[in-house]
Amino acid sequence: MNQYSKTELAFFRIKFALVWLLKKLLTPRFVDLYIEPVWHRFRRLAYKVQYFFVVRIRIRNRKSIIFISGEWMTPGHTYRVERYADTYRELGFQVFWFKPENIFSNPEIIEKCRLLIIWRTEMSENLRKCIQTAKSKGIKVVFDIDDLMFDPELAKSEIIDGIRSMDIKQEDAVKMFANIRDAIDASDIVTCPTRFLASIIKVTGKEVFVLPNGYTTESLQKASEIQNKKSNNEDVLRIGYAGGTRTHQKDYYLAVPALAKVLNDFPQARLTVFGEALLVDEFDELSPYSDQIEFRSLVPMELMLSEISRFDINLAPLEINPFCESKSELKFFEAALFKIPTIASPTEPYKRVIEHGFNGLLATSADEWYDCIKSLIVNIKYRKQTGINARNSILWNFSPEQRNYLLYNFLKNNGEADSIEISFHRERELAFRMKEKIDAVEIRPVKRTPHVPDYKVIKQYNSGKHAESGVIIPMYNYERFIIEALESVKLQDIKNIDLVVVDDCSTDNSLKEVVQWLERNFRRFNNCAILQNVANSKLGAARNAAFDFINVQYVMQLDADNVLKPRCMALCLEAIRKSGAAMVYPQIEIFGTDRKLIRQNYGTKSIGLKPWIPARLAEGNYIDAMAMVSKAAWFKAGGYDTSYKFIGWEDYDMWLRFIELGFFGIQIPEILAKYRVHGESMLREADEVNYSQRRKEVIERHPWVAKYDLNNR
Repeated sequence: MNQYSKTELAFFRIKFALVWLLKKLLTPRFVDLYIEPVWHRFRRLAYKVQYFFVVRIRIRNRKSIIFISGEWMTPGHTYRVERYADTYRELGFQVFWFKPENIFSNPEIIEKCRLLIIWRTEMSENLRKCIQTAKSKGIKVVFDIDDLMFDPELAKSEIIDGIRSMDIKQEDAVKMFANIRDAIDASDIVTCPTRFLASIIKVTGKEVFVLPNGYTTESLQKASEIQNKKSNNEDVLRIGYAGGTRTHQKDYYLAVPALAKVLNDFPQARLTVFGEALLVDEFDELSPYSDQIEFRSLVPMELMLSEISRFDINLAPLEINPFCESKSELKFFEAALFKIPTIASPTEPYKRVIEHGFNGLLATSADEWYDCIKSLIVNIKYRKQTGINARNSILWNFSPEQRNYLLYNFLKNNGEADSIEISFHRERELAFRMKEKIDAVEIRPVKRTPHVPDYKVIKQYNSGKHAESGVIIPMYNYERFIIEALESVKLQDIKNIDLVVVDDCSTDNSLKEVVQWLERNFRRFNNCAILQNVANSKLGAARNAAFDFINVQYVMQLDADNVLKPRCMALCLEAIRKSGAAMVYPQIEIFGTDRKLIRQNYGTKSIGLKPWIPARLAEGNYIDAMAMVSKAAWFKAGGYDTSYKFIGWEDYDMWLRFIELGFFGIQIPEILAKYRVHGESMLREADEVNYSQRRKEVIERHPWVAKYDLNNR
């Protein structure tokens, strides 16, 4: 359904027609000198018309969600307002945000909204009237806060150094904190980005829900493109601090003695800071190393990723006090987008996301800061692996998929999910109910990291561009079929695809066939590679290796003896984008020469005919591994379990872990792939092993499967 009204579409068409006509009729110089200034005035007028008439018409005609953003010019607005507004839109809502003065001058707009969300706006008479208007209409009021700035007793320069460094009068800070507390008290619900901050908010008696900060699909893609183009030829090593405001002088001092020693011991090291955000002159220890300090200018948030990408090591020092412990982990995930390791102070949020020595480091004393920085400088392999682990660990925890998942749960808990047609509501509801039942019997998914076997890159072609989706193909002794599988990927309707083939130590000519095919066809793909496991590791481990290597958001799994139809990738990508699902799967046609085996195992000529229903999956698997899977969900679930005694059910095991995590899948009711049945296929191997033994092995890992009563579906 088109998201724009007829009025808006007509407005846009007139605007674009005028632009086209001017470009055709007038010279560029004439346009620059005379038309451009007039055009800018017209655009400003047109924006006002659209803002005050078209937007208001849409709000009146459709129940909407409205944000009031008190600091719309700051990076926090992007994280707390724009990114969550986009997620609400994905769920099917109409969403608008307003500056306080705009909403105060048009309070009647509030009467037609479904939720009123207030971010960082102090209580005032105007805001109080807005809240009262909302409550009189039965509209819930949500206050979103991302700093501990509602306790006036904390408004002291000894605790919040920004009061001193930004030259804020303490009485003004106390008044602001008191006003924000009043706004919180007047609201129905509070949302915030960290559990630590939520625990403090609960003391106020308010219902609180954690909605973390996170990255976007666009920022993930941009980070990948920047990283692909990044040159490693420089001899310097940058230790960066991406401070955006001059509020962390005392925090930074925690790392200064260590940094002075590092700059002395390692002449190639450079300390990169943003001049407007950090007063280096306050740190006498750094004075002798001024020629090793690189000052950068603060840039708009959309350019900040490019600045962070220049770092080799990222720093996030914070004092240990309630105010600093309420800070979110955004410095960690922003650096992790580029596989840059972070050294942080052990605040509660950082301790939750950083596993020391694995995906980052935690430091308290000056000696610890020095040892951590030194270890990342001298051990390049350790630095790179820590960065890779950091990137993998943020894929779900700060992803658009998680925002989608958490926001649905937030709406569900507050009675809003049933009141509007949210996309894929049925699948979400089934996942929500099943997770509740699993949690009720205290069966929690085991936290794990994907087991990735050692592998080497045989061949790689990199265009420097980023694809949103890609195909992985594990391969073992399939020289008869692999080229047909590759050709089916080549013929996909969408243009931008990555491709990764993993050879699991084949003993036939499979690897040679793939190398020769890729030499002829690599230009078809954005990025493509052939990997080879160091030792034969079986199917699940080979898939893990491909997931680990491929740098896309959504991964289509294809076995080397199967085939994708041309529309498969395009339709799967469209469905997984819209739904926020962990995976989507098509219906699959069965083909092959072994007619007897097909008749024995299938009553029909296709599989994947049933929609995603957790209770049915508890009874047995009916979804083939030929599915498009979110890489974030793959990592969150721990990848494929490589410890199974009987191979072939690793995909079923992962679907069950998706259910335990509250994830859901989407079926595409169209045949988009072909499953080949032949003498060496997995189906024959599975048929030869006792079903009850396999089922027993699954139940050992997922006890709820046996306990779940199918009559309670």
